[in-house]
Amino acid sequence: MAPSPFNRVARHDGSLDLPVRQALDPEAPVVNPNFIVIGQAKCGTTTVYEALRSHPQVFVTEPKEPHYFTYVPSRRDPEWYASLFSGVTTERAIGEGSTSYTRPDIHERCARDIHKAFPDIRLIYMARDPVARLESDWKMRVREGRATWNDINQSLDDNPQVVELGKYWRNLSTYRELFSDEQLLMLSLEDYARAPEKVMARIHRHIGVDEVFEAVGESAALNTAASYRQDGLVMGLARRSGLLEAGRALLPQSLIQSLKTRFSSPYRYEANWDPVRLRDLQQMYRETSKPFLEHCGKPLDYWSYEARELPRGAKEMRLA
Repeated sequence: MAPSPFNRVARHDGSLDLPVRQALDPEAPVVNPNFIVIGQAKCGTTTVYEALRSHPQVFVTEPKEPHYFTYVPSRRDPEWYASLFSGVTTERAIGEGSTSYTRPDIHERCARDIHKAFPDIRLIYMARDPVARLESDWKMRVREGRATWNDINQSLDDNPQVVELGKYWRNLSTYRELFSDEQLLMLSLEDYARAPEKVMARIHRHIGVDEVFEAVGESAALNTAASYRQDGLVMGLARRSGLLEAGRALLPQSLIQSLKTRFSSPYRYEANWDPVRLRDLQQMYRETSKPFLEHCGKPLDYWSYEARELPRGAKEMRLA
């Protein structure tokens, strides 16, 4: 395997250190990431990441999101980060996928620290209709118990930063300053949904591997809101008692899946959008999305900015 040119990592004090593998073992070959999926959250990054994992010339970390550069330098552990790449053998492309690197409150620092550590790295950024992204983010918070299932407005009041996550061009501002257009690949979830093989071919060319495509799962879409189910009483007891985990080792996966489906139910979501708030968000996102869409060669009406969850009173208004 040829030595990687991306061979430095930040020390605790933020300065440059030895190549991460060599920091652990002076005899080890230089192995560091040469690509990162930097965002955006709830825009298909898990699906793309798993598709990359299936490529024989690609190595991706487990976990997908180590969040190494999310933390300030004094809280980083270079040896732990190095260990994530210890399984690399002959792969050409080596990467991770921390979407927190484009979080609105820290994207500037993350971009600078990544550039300092890996100035030649390739970056992949996924976006989608920002209203759809916002609703998907809220549904995730409902499943995690951090938001109510019947009021997206309260969730936005409690977590205003989730709105900022949809301002893609701004969240990429420092990356665009520090990295060349050749290094930063911007893509959309909508394009992936229509033609995943074409999007993956672009990604493969971007990170320097052969163009090989294999859909992940039957729908080639992972981590979607529809894929999650809420435990019923029996399934909840089985999970909390450890029986579910024990059963996975003893029973066929098909039987486990059948039991989970039988004793669980789809999550219930009723956003109950405030119509004025939704209209204001749509107008704001149309403006903030313009430079991103223009850069990607998309028409300004590429996204509809329509809510999938009906605003308050919408059902009644349709019947009237």
